[in-house]
Amino acid sequence: MQWTPEQLWAIRTDRHTVVTASAGSGKTAVLVERYIHLLFSGVMPQDIVAITFTRKAAAEMYARIAAELERRIAAATTPQELSWLKPLRERLMDAPISTIHSFCAQLLRRFPIEAEVLPDFSELTEAEAERLAQEVALHVVEELLNAGDPQVWAFVRQYGRRETLLLVILALRNVEQLVFLEALLRRPWQERLCQAQQQFLFLFERALQELLRVLQQGIEEAERSETAQRQASVGQRAQVRALCTQLQQALSVVGQEQVEELLRLWQELRDQAFRKDGYPRSGVVGESSFIPVKLHAIARLLDELAQAWQHRHRDAELFQQMDVLYRIVTAVVERLELEKRSRNVLDFNDLQLKALHLLEQPAVIERLRREIRYLLVDEFQDTNPVQYALVRRLLELEHDTGWIGPQVFLVGDPKQSIYGFRGADVRVFERARSELVRRNRWAMEKGLLLSLGSEPRDTGDIHLPVSFRLAPEIVAFVNRVSASLFEQAPGQVAYEPLLCGRPEGKGSVRFLVALESGANDSAGSLTEEELIARSILQWVYGEQPLLVGEWSAVQGCEVHRPARYRDIAILARYRLSVPRLTAVLQRYGIPYVVHAGAGFFQTPEVQDFYFLLRFLLNERDDVALAVVLRSPLFALRDEHLLSVALTEGGSFWEKLCRRAEVEGAGSELHRVVETLRLLRLLQPRLSLAELLRTVGERTLWLLRLRHHPRFAQIQANVQKLLEFARSFQARGFRTLADFVEELGALIEAEVPETEAVLPIGMDAVNILTIHAAKGLEFPIVVLYRMAETRWKTQPLLIDETAGLLTQLQQWDEESGIWRPLLTPAYVSARYADELRRQAEEQRVLYVGLTRARDHLVLSGTLTLTKDGTVSLPKGLLGFVLEGLGIAPLELARSSELSFSTELTLVGADGGRLCSAVKLPVPIVRDVPVVTPSKPHPPVGPAPIILLEPVPVRWSQERLSATHYALFRRWPESFLRRAILGFPATPEEMLYGTIVPSEHERELPEPLILGYLLHQLLAHVLLWTTAEGIPVPERLRQLAHALVMQSPYGSAFATEEWLCERAHAVVSTPFVQRSWDAFRRALREYALTVPLGENFLTGTMDVLLPTEEGWEIWDWKMGAVRNPEECAALAQLYEPQLQVYAYLVLRRFPEQSRISARLLFVEAAHAGIADEHWIWSRCWERAEIIALEPEFHSVAQRLFVLGTGGDT
Repeated sequence: MQWTPEQLWAIRTDRHTVVTASAGSGKTAVLVERYIHLLFSGVMPQDIVAITFTRKAAAEMYARIAAELERRIAAATTPQELSWLKPLRERLMDAPISTIHSFCAQLLRRFPIEAEVLPDFSELTEAEAERLAQEVALHVVEELLNAGDPQVWAFVRQYGRRETLLLVILALRNVEQLVFLEALLRRPWQERLCQAQQQFLFLFERALQELLRVLQQGIEEAERSETAQRQASVGQRAQVRALCTQLQQALSVVGQEQVEELLRLWQELRDQAFRKDGYPRSGVVGESSFIPVKLHAIARLLDELAQAWQHRHRDAELFQQMDVLYRIVTAVVERLELEKRSRNVLDFNDLQLKALHLLEQPAVIERLRREIRYLLVDEFQDTNPVQYALVRRLLELEHDTGWIGPQVFLVGDPKQSIYGFRGADVRVFERARSELVRRNRWAMEKGLLLSLGSEPRDTGDIHLPVSFRLAPEIVAFVNRVSASLFEQAPGQVAYEPLLCGRPEGKGSVRFLVALESGANDSAGSLTEEELIARSILQWVYGEQPLLVGEWSAVQGCEVHRPARYRDIAILARYRLSVPRLTAVLQRYGIPYVVHAGAGFFQTPEVQDFYFLLRFLLNERDDVALAVVLRSPLFALRDEHLLSVALTEGGSFWEKLCRRAEVEGAGSELHRVVETLRLLRLLQPRLSLAELLRTVGERTLWLLRLRHHPRFAQIQANVQKLLEFARSFQARGFRTLADFVEELGALIEAEVPETEAVLPIGMDAVNILTIHAAKGLEFPIVVLYRMAETRWKTQPLLIDETAGLLTQLQQWDEESGIWRPLLTPAYVSARYADELRRQAEEQRVLYVGLTRARDHLVLSGTLTLTKDGTVSLPKGLLGFVLEGLGIAPLELARSSELSFSTELTLVGADGGRLCSAVKLPVPIVRDVPVVTPSKPHPPVGPAPIILLEPVPVRWSQERLSATHYALFRRWPESFLRRAILGFPATPEEMLYGTIVPSEHERELPEPLILGYLLHQLLAHVLLWTTAEGIPVPERLRQLAHALVMQSPYGSAFATEEWLCERAHAVVSTPFVQRSWDAFRRALREYALTVPLGENFLTGTMDVLLPTEEGWEIWDWKMGAVRNPEECAALAQLYEPQLQVYAYLVLRRFPEQSRISARLLFVEAAHAGIADEHWIWSRCWERAEIIALEPEFHSVAQRLFVLGTGGDT
């Protein structure tokens, strides 16, 4: 890899360094190379502490370092090199590369006495910590109330018991912030009130100044506009100007005495220049820009400030109430600490706070300073004050007393700081930068460091502005939007323009705009979800598909190819929007994968298991049993549930048992009862995880869901539930009752646990949130529902000057309820919080924009008003329009936007070229429907390179039809499966022909289903009449016998499905028409013919006698829905049918043509048209004979596998 000068400076630095790495600038590669550089400079891995943001990032960093070491070991040419490199690789096994929480946990276990913890403590998960905090908070509040504490009683009477507990829990979630504000919170409330009043006055003055500035711009714009001249008189604007002048003069001195006069002047100005809704009156200001929107926001703030000022005397009461809340929180924290100590557990906050306390001890800190020579921290922009305090104590940055502690290397990008809701503070990054730069300057002044000839290298403040990820068009667009936004937003980080290090990219930016009326009607246009679905089909299957770039190692450059589903990522700001999108994607037949969805404990599959466990624990839990019977676990129909409900008996379980006896053995209810009875017997004997696994096996739950669009996610969630159960039981003697209680509490509390993570790489559209996409990149990115916002003020604010604040409640005598009241302190703190959150939302937008490599798509829904205008969108789309300086009406009427901007390109040699570019941005409001022509071929695994020919000895040297088909379709998979005996991958099961290995103990589920169904259809005459009518009892008996005889453990869960499918196949019009011949057909008919020195063999499911000779039938799995899908799926199996046709022709040479049919049994049902589940093919004799050379060629190649990756 060719490094830029800035990257090399960072890699080879000899001092504290802060690397500000823009999106796509290769920061991870720089961090890894820095680590490797230290290793090869003689530093031992144990002397380097590397901190990452997630466990996944830590594992990836470790893997990349290990891979580089392996590469250098392989390239070593002398014994001396090997003798040095191999021990280094072994030491890497224990290298401290971890998350900050893991690092803190290791410190506490290493110094348990100093940290005052037991070394074998357990770490609580986020869900477990939340549950414990809720339990303790409830007990403490109850105790305080029972003790008759008058202040607590008054607080709870005003806020209510539920709201009080919520405020306490919110404070506990920010306990680290409370620790840092402890000195402030313990000060008298009068001091905090005084500071809050000063903050209010400052905000009030700033709001008025901003109002005057923006209003003056708007008036000047209106005077240049002919439209505005007609709408407002010169006199009206003159009055507004005069009021502005008076207000400006009054602002010369702002104190509590002047507030009333300023509010009076503001009210006069509001009446004259603004409408009731806060927008400026027509003609007062220009309407072609965002000035009316800005004025509306300022007017809304001033209205709230004026309203709050009327209740300023209530602020004293608010602060006294907050002292009571803090006292309750302190009591809960103390009790929670005792409870965790008794259980010997710590949560994530404890790990960091106790580690920080540990570093206050001189002996510990001195020892760590000697041991840790280098400290590397990734994603430092998402650090909170506690985490940075750990670094500061290691370095003693508060004093310039010497070069103390390890050399620090921080990597991050303040523009991508988007985890404020988790306590991250973007200001920490700038604070760390300034303190480390100051320490470097001090060291240079003292002669401890040499000057390196440039300011960045001397100070260690290195910036990586070159993005190697984004196409030039996307770089230009991001700079245009973000530079304007970041510059205007108060409290926002500085924006450093991106430079483009990928000049050969061919990218695009476009809008997808859906229009709806104010009543949420479609306004005659497609919905946003339909636009996205149709666009995806257009990009993948259209006449001019989107091209995406990828690096070609062969050509040594970037090449372009048509887009595929897996290249596309749809990024949502909010997870709640996703179900609406996935429903439309399903309707259009677009495969998708939702990554890390929210609400793991609220997913249907987790709740299905929860209710079943509830019933197993208590058979009289009627609600749980009813939910279970209706769920996919048993999927009883409504008429069954009604018949059970009408049966005489006590509990619903008793009614079910009696109804099952009435219907008799073999009935659906009887099987349900038998399964539940078995599970109740097994429940005391199995571990929690084994019980859950047995539930999945004994019911038809997964089988019923196997074609569900979320099936992969469902399976992953079930595995996560199994792991949760194992972890729960491993922490001591835990019973089923404990687990049910824990699971129920987590479901009820809606703990924000994410769903199981699925791998990215399947040929399906990726759906995830912007936060989940951070650190990832995709060729095509769609930002979904950009006009949507779910802005919600937090019930509890933690202000750095006022402390804890919430909205005061006032008793309303007329309604008899408590109503929220605005006070100056609360409004000031809330506005400061809104500014921080708005700045973070802009950074969320930046992260979303910079996930796209080649094509960026901005999707949003605009609302049309009655007068034909367009409402200003909120959310991320509003930020985009503000950054571009365009009105929303342009998106509704124009077909394209065009911008001229400057772009700096960085060549491979490091040279920079700045040029003006014109960026066209299409606006798409309608997309025609594109029908997929055929599915893409599967993405096979990487080829296996053989160093020398491998002789292959087949059993009796036979080439089967299945082997031939797999080799033709997927050579690498053939090598893995048939030769090396590796298990089948999910992609092979989905796209390829599977060759079961004889030694495999358990086949994949689709193979078990197919194998058993083939056996059932092979014995079709045993369970049908002479007229072709299925006999259900015989069918069930045979299916049961086959299942019981099966060597595969999961086969017994398929009995009902086998009966239903076999019955459906025989009942189809096609089979009924062919019944006479079908009864006389040869089944599971094997043929073997010589093929040179080898043999060609195949076993046909059905060989049917017809007037023209023998016809081949082959049963296949696959839930096809139409002839097109039949034809597309049949292409995978055509090589196999060619072998069958050749075998039949060799056995029956008198036939002039051979016909073959693929019958997709999962689609079969009574009344289905032939072409909707059957694919047919006919070969003439000459066509079949022409295939023989190919069979010979393949056989010769398969018996000796060559080198160079060519099988």
